[in-house]
Amino acid sequence: MSSQNPISRNALQFTNDNKHAYYYSGMVAGSSTGNNLSFGSFMTNTEYIVGTVQTLGPITDTNDVNGGRGKLLIYFDNQLTIMLLNDFDTGNMMQSNVADIIIPPFTTVELKYNDSLGATYFFGASIIGKVGMAPRVGNLVE
Repeated sequence: MSSQNPISRNALQFTNDNKHAYYYSGMVAGSSTGNNLSFGSFMTNTEYIVGTVQTLGPITDTNDVNGGRGKLLIYFDNQLTIMLLNDFDTGNMMQSNVADIIIPPFTTVELKYNDSLGATYFFGASIIGKVGMAPRVGNLVE
């Protein structure tokens, strides 16, 4: 389950000891025509993840803080499960949105973004958490 590359839009990454998992999308370019733009997906196996999800952006320039409003949409097995509004307008103090998350075993997770900028923008998401495993059932034969 371990990995070396911290950014992967289509894989959940694990620390070498398999105690923590993470997903970092990096900044993704989108546009006003990209409503509900899918930008990442992964699937859990026998593990479950208890952690947090955080939005990044939307911003109009990766070196600037000017942005707009957008929604991070997270789907579990094609069902909308989490929606985080992010308001990054100039003058607002809100920088991103964070929420607790539990991702069950054998779940396909898809991340989408919906904006209201009407222009090219950059956005992303991160998910970090602890890895849990279901308890073993039955007799253990050694």
